[in-house]
Amino acid sequence: MPLANEARSVAGATTLTALGVGVLAALAGCGDHGGGDIATISAPQGRLWGARFAPAGDVIAIAFGDEDKIGTIDLEAGTLRELTGGGSYLTGTAWSPSGDAIYFNGTAGIVRISTDIGATTPVNDAFASLGLDVSADGARMAYGINGGNARVYTIATDVETTLARPCQAIRFAPDGARVACISGGALLVIDLATGAETTVIERDLPFIAGVDWYGDGTRLLFTSSDGVERIGVDGEDRHLVHGAFAAVEVDLAADEQSIVYGVNGQDALTLLRL
Repeated sequence: MPLANEARSVAGATTLTALGVGVLAALAGCGDHGGGDIATISAPQGRLWGARFAPAGDVIAIAFGDEDKIGTIDLEAGTLRELTGGGSYLTGTAWSPSGDAIYFNGTAGIVRISTDIGATTPVNDAFASLGLDVSADGARMAYGINGGNARVYTIATDVETTLARPCQAIRFAPDGARVACISGGALLVIDLATGAETTVIERDLPFIAGVDWYGDGTRLLFTSSDGVERIGVDGEDRHLVHGAFAAVEVDLAADEQSIVYGVNGQDALTLLRL
């Protein structure tokens, strides 16, 4: 894992004339921490946010910089590739199940962009949406709304369903039948067929927070005032995975061997190899 073992600055990024420019991503290894290796991911363009692992785990999708652009970072090469503009400070990203496209929300609502030729396709106007997730079968999207309740959108039928509460962070369970939602300091699991809510954590989570599922569908990864934590959907077996003050927007790689998260008020991302 070259990111974790040495500080480095990657030079010689390739210019991609059809899709924009691959620029330098500075990746600095910081040694061992709490049983895993940790690295800082930064770029000259400034802030990185909305980070999500590609299905293969070797690339992350991001929003970046003062112009709210969308791109990818190759974690091995350490290069940032610009794909398109149109993001916002609320932007979240999510990969298609096959990894051939990225969905993101921004100034034009939710947009799909192919990662090979960079073609964009409008999906849903989703005004003031924040965060974003795509179900494992690629059929639905879930997102929060700034100042309103969260939504679930079925792509094929163009049907948007409003949930009973706002979600500052929202993610589909692996089976697609439920979502995890951080809402006003609580962590809940919502059954999409019935609307029934199961409270996992009742209170005291930060307003800006992140959540993701483990692949077994019985455990959640989330950010708290202490850092990145794990908990069962039954509310049992709460465990601090990594101490990090003001951690937000956490994402777990599909192989569950890596975590990426942002820190509120900081431009860089943190990559934790478990």
